[in-house]
Amino acid sequence: MPEININPGELHVSRDEGDTIIAKDLCGSLVVAMHDPTNAVGAMAYIMLPQAPPGHEEGLQFAATAIPRLLNLLIEQGAAKDRIAAKLVGASCLIASGVFSIGKRNVAKAREVLGELGLAIAGEDTGGSHKRNVRFDIKTGKLTIENIAK
Repeated sequence: MPEININPGELHVSRDEGDTIIAKDLCGSLVVAMHDPTNAVGAMAYIMLPQAPPGHEEGLQFAATAIPRLLNLLIEQGAAKDRIAAKLVGASCLIASGVFSIGKRNVAKAREVLGELGLAIAGEDTGGSHKRNVRFDIKTGKLTIENIAK
């Protein structure tokens, strides 16, 4: 069973039912996982920020860029848009101060972009004050979330 580790700012798409995509040490970052259960096609992005600052190039570390790219790659691999559901994980707040609220901003932007793309959110485990590791089973679409104490 191949395990594919992704890092912040990366994404991975797979049609291999034996694959598991893994993202570790999620804090304020957000994982967006998408799955078409009929075609067993799945993808996951490890998002760091909601969107690029004005004047900067959009990259895969931003929700505004990574989520549409994830959807396009899934469709290229045979997924049907009307069967794709998204799941959100992460976006913790490890610092008591809400000054930056990166996690909350990441979730808000992800919800906005998913809504604009017409994709449903099938599950969400966001917020809190703990890190998470995530395992995404391509065959089943199941996410296994490990909460890590501070």
